[in-house]
Amino acid sequence: MGSCLCVAKGVAEILKLNMALILLPVCRNTIAWLRNKTRLGAIIPFDDNLNFHKVIATGIIVGVGLHAGSHLTCEFPRVLHATAEESAAMKVYFNVVRVPSY
Repeated sequence: MGSCLCVAKGVAEILKLNMALILLPVCRNTIAWLRNKTRLGAIIPFDDNLNFHKVIATGIIVGVGLHAGSHLTCEFPRVLHATAEESAAMKVYFNVVRVPSY
């Protein structure tokens, strides 16, 4: 897969961090504790939580674009140009009708 896999995995980790951080602006007690009891209040503007939420959301949008783009540019051409022998292992996952047994 080369560098596309590294980009996709790296951006996925950044997305996981951003998904956790986007919840921070809505946690009022946590924001008050971080602002008053730690030194992070001098670095991070906790009082401007709406703009912080927008910045994190923008990071998520960019990350989703990079993650999806790296998968699309690497995996689709590989799947489209695969020979019958290369794609034989994947046939068990497609066109299979599974009837649930109750």
